[in-house]
Amino acid sequence: TSPLPPSPVIPSSPPHQSPRPPPPQAVEGSSLLVQQVLDKCSTLVLRDLENVFNQERINIDIDKGIELVVDQEKDVEIEGRQADTQAEIYN
Repeated sequence: TSPLPPSPVIPSSPPHQSPRPPPPQAVEGSSLLVQQVLDKCSTLVLRDLENVFNQERINIDIDKGIELVVDQEKDVEIEGRQADTQAEIYN
């Protein structure tokens, strides 16, 4: 019988390793970054809401100003009629 040829050596693959969690400093850095982004978004949303609120308040104030002007014009008109009526009565 002839000797068997040497069998090829098949390297074994390394055992499957689960991914390592990032080092604590990286996690803290990521958390800080996420918090900064959330803070910035919150600030922008609040600023937009404040702008909308202020714009609405300005519109209301403008409307009141217009109402006051209209009321003053009506008052002048009424006073003018009253003066005409009194002049007719006393003349």
